[in-house]
Amino acid sequence: EKSKITAFVKEAEKPDEAYKINSATATGVKTITVEMNKEVANTASLSAVVKKGTAARASKFTIDGSKIIIAMEAKLTAGAYTVTIEGLEATALTADLSVEKDETLTTYEVSDYIVAQSVTNTTTGVIKYAALNQYGEKMAADAPQVSCSFGTVAAGAVTAPTATKEGEIVVTGIHEVLALVGTKGTVVLVDTKSGVTVTKEISYNTAATASTMELAGTYHINTGTIKSIAENDAINEYELLFTAKDQYGYDLESKDLNLDGDKKVKPSLAGGLTNIKLVDESWGDRTVAGIDYITLKLTGDKAAVAGDATLTVVNPSKGLLLTTTVSVVKDVVIKTLNITAEDGVYAEQENELVYEAIDANGQNVTSYAVLTKVLDLGNSGIKLVKNADGTAKMVYTPGEKPVDSSDELLGKATTIEAETIYANKATSGDYLVKPLSFTVRQKRMPKTVTGIASDAVTSVACNQTLKINTEKLLLADQYSNSIANTEQIFKDVNKVSSGAIDITGTAVKVVASQNVVSSWTATGSSIEIIAGNEIGTATVYLKFNAKGNETISIADNNSNADAKFTVSVTNTKLAANVEIESVFSGFVGKATSGKAIEIKKSDIKVVGMSGGSKTVIPEDQYVIEKVENGTITTDEANKGTDSKKATVTVQVTTKDASGNEVQTTLTKDFEISVAPAKVYKVVDVSSVDKTKPVSKSATEVAKAVTAGVLQGFFTFNNQYNGAPNGDTVAKVSSGDSIAYNVKYTAQLKEGQNDGYEVIAGNGLNGIDIRFSKDGVYIVTITAETEDGSKKSVDIKFIVN
Repeated sequence: EKSKITAFVKEAEKPDEAYKINSATATGVKTITVEMNKEVANTASLSAVVKKGTAARASKFTIDGSKIIIAMEAKLTAGAYTVTIEGLEATALTADLSVEKDETLTTYEVSDYIVAQSVTNTTTGVIKYAALNQYGEKMAADAPQVSCSFGTVAAGAVTAPTATKEGEIVVTGIHEVLALVGTKGTVVLVDTKSGVTVTKEISYNTAATASTMELAGTYHINTGTIKSIAENDAINEYELLFTAKDQYGYDLESKDLNLDGDKKVKPSLAGGLTNIKLVDESWGDRTVAGIDYITLKLTGDKAAVAGDATLTVVNPSKGLLLTTTVSVVKDVVIKTLNITAEDGVYAEQENELVYEAIDANGQNVTSYAVLTKVLDLGNSGIKLVKNADGTAKMVYTPGEKPVDSSDELLGKATTIEAETIYANKATSGDYLVKPLSFTVRQKRMPKTVTGIASDAVTSVACNQTLKINTEKLLLADQYSNSIANTEQIFKDVNKVSSGAIDITGTAVKVVASQNVVSSWTATGSSIEIIAGNEIGTATVYLKFNAKGNETISIADNNSNADAKFTVSVTNTKLAANVEIESVFSGFVGKATSGKAIEIKKSDIKVVGMSGGSKTVIPEDQYVIEKVENGTITTDEANKGTDSKKATVTVQVTTKDASGNEVQTTLTKDFEISVAPAKVYKVVDVSSVDKTKPVSKSATEVAKAVTAGVLQGFFTFNNQYNGAPNGDTVAKVSSGDSIAYNVKYTAQLKEGQNDGYEVIAGNGLNGIDIRFSKDGVYIVTITAETEDGSKKSVDIKFIVN
């Protein structure tokens, strides 16, 4: 016993084992599972980041014991990924994983039964099936070719499966001898593209009928959200959402409930005092956030009244399916409303306001859906903008435009503008009137250059060229506010390309000895400095041409310059901490099946620390020693491997402090591929007309935006960047025949308060924007591509 106790004490005294990543594996088309060496403590500082190349991919993670499960927003595609876990140890933990191929059809999952189409039609049968990917998950696929021993599968009798819904095979001409419960037969499914073939023995069984049903919630059509019906809501803006399954466990659609005569699944609703009624007994379908639901439309003679209604659903073939309560919740009452403009109010722009809306329960109300109901913003210039998480942002666009007579363009004149907003019902004792007063400042204008971004490269090797793009210049307005390159006033400054300004007319001067800088130019969207053969520094002075209608210059003593920054000319022979920063600029190397990829020194960026700054190492200081795994063999390509990880080895020559040559061997992984070109990076906003007329039907506007139209608002690069290995197709337009996988989101900027607009279906490669009232709506469309890049553009929809 003594020895056991001693052993226990020694074990307890052992220091905790450090966290390590045992493995990182793709376990789903949108899932990566990271297996740690011990149970994970889920702390606030914990983060899990997935990168393909240099950009982070949108994702969320959960903890399950020693596993960190990362759910991606977009599907994993073939190639090399890096997972970084931070917050567990002092230094980040990383792991590489390789996805061999894009989502691929691997097999079919077929039901055990062929079931009669209906109680009366037993000579026609239905077979359910799903397409499964390499992870065993359901996926969207083309309809396969099908043959069945029970009867005939006619052309067009097979419905394609999706990731959320099984496909159906309709078999006709079943002989009555076979149409008996328990009779066995076979069905064969063949995918003509991949050759995937599945043969399944199935049995004949009775017709599928609704056996279970659940109420998933109430759906608000105008906001595209699942939310409770609130007191005083317009009831006809809501639908009831259901899920239903047959006796075989398969999901049902509205067509399975809308049967003829006394076979129909019948709903009834006892509304009581709530004023809720069913429009009729017809079932419909709707997909919300990727989930398929069955729906019932609601109506009411008057607005909703707080209380409970009783819903009952009966299947004549099975009996009672569901009885449940549909509730109308008490309306929110705002007791306290505080609104401030902490960042100031400027003319001719949206100014975000800080608000606090406290309800009767002492809770701060931030829901866009609730605030649009209880706040009356009138003609105040204040509006609510719906954030992606459903909360509301309050912005104010003042009507007054103060003018400084001494300097209209860059002055600081102000004016006072009074506004009034209201909360709650005007007929109630809770009616709240909130007067507001704002000091409106003159329109912000770019006035000065304040310097250069901290991540700008300002070091160059002797006799090399340093190019500084003007997107790295920092601007400020007349109030000394910094100007982000996403702001409209930045875009108004002679915009050349995304994030860059035209500095033609801006005074630029480079001061250095002739042997440090041999020449320099400053035109358009860049400053180029050609270094001389001596190490040293150069000072770049800048004076921004704010008005643009006069000639400006920098004084001999540089006293009138807005800003300055220093450029270092270094001897990269003495560089330390050399590394390969990128291969193919972080894009994919374009390969040819069966042929080793060609890689040149110009495809590789080597950097090092020289003179205290990161500097690009010239090509004459390194050689490419080898490229490993740089061939996608014909056999690999035939088996579906179109992308893989390759490794390049480079030898860099530098010198130590004594002048002795030092040889450093560096390696870098990069991705190669033989896959067809696809949209990979959104690089800019296109020059197409941003005004879109939309015609409205009698009930609602038709789908206003399609994937093709959305794609035309932006310019894209493919995964090969258009440069490596002779590939000249860099820019991708909507007219090109090229694969794309772009996530689009929409954010309404104007018309927030009228409640007539509907934005639904934010998602991959397409979006539906519908309006139910004439008017002008400005919608910000954002495109996000596979590498994590995002660009946004404002589209004006004119609805009539």
